[in-house]
Order: sequence, then C-alpha cells, then structure tokens
Amino acid sequence: MHVEREAKRAKFWLVPVRLHESRGFNRAEINRLRGLVERNESRLLEAWHEFFGE
Repeated sequence: MHVEREAKRAKFWLVPVRLHESRGFNRAEINRLRGLVERNESRLLEAWHEFFGE
C-alpha cells in the first residue's frame, strides 16, 4: 500500500503489515500510518482484491 503526502512517501506490505520503504515521513508519522494500516488491514485487503480482481 502506498501513502503519499506532499513530497513524502511510504510503502507498506499488508500481509503481514510492515513498512517496506519511507521517504520524508518522521518516525511519529510512520507509527501513526502503521497504526492506521493495521486497524484497517481487512478493508484495505478487500479493496486491493476488488481493484486487481483477485
């Protein structure tokens, strides 16, 4: 899952949830993003499967 804001970018794997790479976000922002991804993991996976038809 990709997250972008201004010139900042992060990429998270969903299974299991973990940070793959990050540019520009500070540690607190990454922790907040990770928490959002973890809390919404099932919804994000469902949307991913719908988008890619899997």
